[in-house]
Amino acid sequence: MLSLDFLLSSISAVLLARCSTLMAEAVAPAYGGFTVSCDHVATQEELFVIRDGVTPVFPAGAKVMVILPTSTSYLKLTDVPYLSHSGQTITPDKVMDFIQRSPAASSVILTVPLCIVCNLVASDTATIYLNIADTVSGARAKEVINRPLQGGEGVLHPRCQSQPWCGTLSALLEVGSPFLSM
Repeated sequence: MLSLDFLLSSISAVLLARCSTLMAEAVAPAYGGFTVSCDHVATQEELFVIRDGVTPVFPAGAKVMVILPTSTSYLKLTDVPYLSHSGQTITPDKVMDFIQRSPAASSVILTVPLCIVCNLVASDTATIYLNIADTVSGARAKEVINRPLQGGEGVLHPRCQSQPWCGTLSALLEVGSPFLSM
């Protein structure tokens, strides 16, 4: 059994050796692993330092992951064209390709596949539900909420007939309303 004091001293030693300002204050068991309380939020570089420093403490072959606490933000894209000019319905691959070419790409990391729902049987628009990996404070969602998504070829927004699709991520944080993928 791994001693929590030994793990804390190993983390503290590696942070000190790398001249980090981060101070590990406590280690406790949590969620089938461990949680490390620190004096401030670790940077990505400090997370790598901790991982590299504690890996030798665990049994050989153990997978060691050091990550910040995460949450999920539930967003929706509204009034997205459901049909292309050729009459084909929009697909999750087309939507992801579009998002990946937009400035919002780095903020949209899906936790489950997106869901496209046609607004009405006779409607030419859809709502797209996105469950994105986010920080506990919702920083990624805040980066994209109510910001325009521009780009894409062949899919036009009904209100912008002469331009590429210019829908808005009128995404609302709908905490407690996740899309569940089966």
